[in-house]
Formats: sequence, structure tokens, C-alpha cells
Amino acid sequence: MIGMLWVWLLAAQAAVVPGPMATPPGWMQATRQAEALAKDGKAMEAADIYEKYSATQPWFPAAHYLRVELLLSAGRRDLVPPALATARANVPRDAAMREEAAMFLKSAASRPGVARPDARLLLDEAKSMLDEVLKTDPRARDVLTQKAAVLEAYAEHVETSAPRRKALQAEADALRERAYAIPR
Repeated sequence: MIGMLWVWLLAAQAAVVPGPMATPPGWMQATRQAEALAKDGKAMEAADIYEKYSATQPWFPAAHYLRVELLLSAGRRDLVPPALATARANVPRDAAMREEAAMFLKSAASRPGVARPDARLLLDEAKSMLDEVLKTDPRARDVLTQKAAVLEAYAEHVETSAPRRKALQAEADALRERAYAIPR
């Protein structure tokens, strides 16, 4: 259900790539508890589990953004801006962690049933975090490609104007070309 893809992604990548996608202690247990509550229609209780977990591992993006997703599914949009601010303040400012945060935000915004204003809020936050990294390192290849993906999600889930969607896609394509021109 909500977050199960993220749980799988985190576990798979933690086994291969230490660092940003690493799974901290207690994460799987917290996720199982939150998933069970969400499945029973108790999104706010599930969000509380992620809030408590993020207090113990504030650097870990998944806990923050799964909480945000659950707040939206519970109809508590009023709690989302402070939750996003807390996440932004606690997720490390390095490129890999900000890219991971943007990935979670893009994924949440792209889920079926997410209201356009909510998708805009999440994608604006993702874009802002990526732009923050690009100000200090305009050659951050992976950040450029993640920003391209965010712009494509913006075109698909937020923008209603065909010319604006086309412009966003063109901007995304240009970012990818720029990224691919940077040697690894």
C-alpha cells in the first residue's frame, strides 16, 4: 500500500549502496506498523509512527516524506507545510540526500488520486531542494536528472496548459542533455 514500493526500494538499495539510501535501525519495524495502520484506515496513527521515527533518525528522508504522504491521505493538508519544513531542516544538505528527498516528494506527488494543489506543493518543495544543491554545484549530474524528472511530473500532474506542459518537457530534456554531457 502506501510506501511499500519505497520500503522495497530502500531495502534493495541499502543492500547495494551504503549511504543515502541506507536503512537505519528500526526502520523496517516502524514501516510494518505504519503500513498495518494505514491499511486499516488509520492514516493519522500511521503518520504519528513516522513522526516519532523521524525524531530518532531526523536525517532519514523516507520517514519525513511517508508521514507527509499519510497526512495528505488523511485530509490533513494543514499539517503538511510544517512537516515539509521539519524535513527540509533535518535532511542533510548534500546532493545525494537532497536528491533522495526530491525522489520521495516526486513519487508522492505522482500517486493516483493526489489533488493538483497537493502535487504542486510537493513538487515545488522537490524543485526547491534540487535548486538549492544546483546553486552550489551546477554540475551535480544526478541532481540535474532528478530535477528533469520533477519537471516532467509537474507537467503531468500539475500543469493544465498544453503550451506550459510542452515548455516543462523541453526544460526537462535540456536538463538531461546537460547532465549527460557531464562526465561521471
